[in-house]
Amino acid sequence: MLRSLLKRFFVVLSLIQLSCTNHDILSEKERNWLDEHPNLKAAVNPTYPPYQFINEENNVDGIFVGFVHLIEEKLDYEFDQVIYDDWSEVLKDAKEYKADVILEIQETEDRKAFLNFTPPLVTHPHVLVSKQYQGKKRSLRSFYGQKVGVIKDYALHEYLRTEHPNLALVTVQNDAEGFEKLGNGEVDAYACFQSVANYFINNKNYKNMVIVGEVNYINALGIASRKDQQILSRILNKAVANISSQEKKDIYNNWSYTLVKPTYKQLKFWVTLASLVITLLILTLAINAYLKHRIDVRTAQLRFAKEKAEESDRLKTAFIQNISHEVRTPINGIMGFSDLLNNADLTEEERSKYARIVKNSGNQLVRVIDDILEISKLDTKQIKVHPEITDIPALMYELYSIYEVKVRNTAVDLHLHEQGDVPNTVFIDKSKLRKIVSNLLDNAVNFTTKGSIDLSFSVTGKKLTVSVKDTGKGIPKKELHSIFGRFKQLHQETAMISGGLGLGLSIAKENAKLLGGNISVSSAEGEGSEFIVTVPFGKVNTSETSKSDAQPTEDVKSIKTHNVLIAEDGEVNYLYLKTVLEKMPNLSLNIQRAKNGQEAVDACVANPNIDLVLMDIKMPIMNGYEATKRIRAMRPSLPIVAQTAYTTEEDKQKAKNAGCFDFLSKPIDTEELKPILSKYIS
Repeated sequence: MLRSLLKRFFVVLSLIQLSCTNHDILSEKERNWLDEHPNLKAAVNPTYPPYQFINEENNVDGIFVGFVHLIEEKLDYEFDQVIYDDWSEVLKDAKEYKADVILEIQETEDRKAFLNFTPPLVTHPHVLVSKQYQGKKRSLRSFYGQKVGVIKDYALHEYLRTEHPNLALVTVQNDAEGFEKLGNGEVDAYACFQSVANYFINNKNYKNMVIVGEVNYINALGIASRKDQQILSRILNKAVANISSQEKKDIYNNWSYTLVKPTYKQLKFWVTLASLVITLLILTLAINAYLKHRIDVRTAQLRFAKEKAEESDRLKTAFIQNISHEVRTPINGIMGFSDLLNNADLTEEERSKYARIVKNSGNQLVRVIDDILEISKLDTKQIKVHPEITDIPALMYELYSIYEVKVRNTAVDLHLHEQGDVPNTVFIDKSKLRKIVSNLLDNAVNFTTKGSIDLSFSVTGKKLTVSVKDTGKGIPKKELHSIFGRFKQLHQETAMISGGLGLGLSIAKENAKLLGGNISVSSAEGEGSEFIVTVPFGKVNTSETSKSDAQPTEDVKSIKTHNVLIAEDGEVNYLYLKTVLEKMPNLSLNIQRAKNGQEAVDACVANPNIDLVLMDIKMPIMNGYEATKRIRAMRPSLPIVAQTAYTTEEDKQKAKNAGCFDFLSKPIDTEELKPILSKYIS
């Protein structure tokens, strides 16, 4: 911006000086001719800085533009400027008389056939530019056989093609393209004006290029006009002749100084640089203390993160090493004893024993998979709370009964304590509470070899407190903060015996948080541990309890055979369920099958005597949810029980919302199936 203002200042100053002494330099005939031709076209090719180019304000500028402004002032006439991107197009239009005036052109024999020329306004030598090198100046002959760039159809192009045929000339449209090809290595040298070379090297970041030699050819640039307009040629010659030496010098020196002068020699550069240095110094001093503080804080954070990452990596490595054992062990039991069951020589006692082992191994594998899936869903916040009316004393007694069997033949006694007045029914997520207490009891049983385990529960206000206290190995004080972490197994030797992935306490902790409660622990190594769970609950109105406890009443009909529809696309799953149903004692069942949800709907429409539907969820064509909704719309009282591998609380709730009366998780346990059949089939 500053450069442009300075240039305009000098031009205006020259014009003011001229206007004080100027008189009309044209004859009356010449003046009338100009008046009769108000739209003379001047061809401008702004790809040749510093002579013609587009400036920062997106206007045509340069040395020859300055000369044109001066000529227009002397003639009191303004040309219509037509901008060209390609020099060849300029010459083409000049030959066809589509352009009246051409700025910045060299006089040649070929061009005299269709153009008239003014005396030269600028005279400049040509040079060769190449990449940085160490050595002497080079002549054109030293580039014979090499690629040399030159603007197409320029006078210099004609000269090199005629006088130096041994050069491998590569034509370009403008100097910018020529320097780009030189920078990319597409040409070995580039021939152009010396001032143009200085401009691109100093102002366009081509610092790796230098002028390596001179071309024995002087370019004398002037202004040309159409051959058929001799009067226009006389007018231009008069205007050029009227330009004084000082005016030429002012225009040329102004542009040479502002465009060719190296950046590092300009005052503006040093002022800007000094300002930047001072600003940076002030900023550096101002933020140095802050950066030091931030570095210290960040270092502490990184150290902590590194320790956490190392601990996480250690725990995950232990988990990966352990999971192979935990998965392969039950699979080995299932596959091994399944093969043994095929032996025809087995006694009934052996066959029963092997079958129990297969079933227990399957249950163990399901528990491992369930733990992995649950911790994954807990991490991704996919599990939600589903409160229901729950009998707390009954739930605790149920858990006590299960674990009392587990410790019956050991040196451990399991005790159940109800402390204070505990309401029979509360509103709480029963499955999550069961899971929390079960995991704590599992932990106590696994790490207690003698002594006792006490399961206690009490109610204070609207909070339930459950305590699991054991006389086991205990936990070192330094480990108390990390026992609820993922894959944490404190006593590796015990873990190898009892199994497990070290996820139980983590799952219990996360479920307690979901219920709005917490788990605390107190322990001493060698003396045992006590885990205390505190969770809130909602009170249940008597009317709600009565409604919940009420069972639907139906007329009991003496029916010998019941129709059961199994909606199941898997062959093995269907065969297993059909076999289990057929072997149910005291029941006569007529079993039908639907391989997808649509077939299940069609079967219920076609057969109104179906008494129970066991509905798989994931099936082709139509899934179990949609099929249940459609059957429920037709037969609201028909019992539909979901039987699926989707086992989360969200899956159960989704099945209930679709209209299922009950829910069975795959693999289906016959002990869970019996009460379902008793409930819906008399």
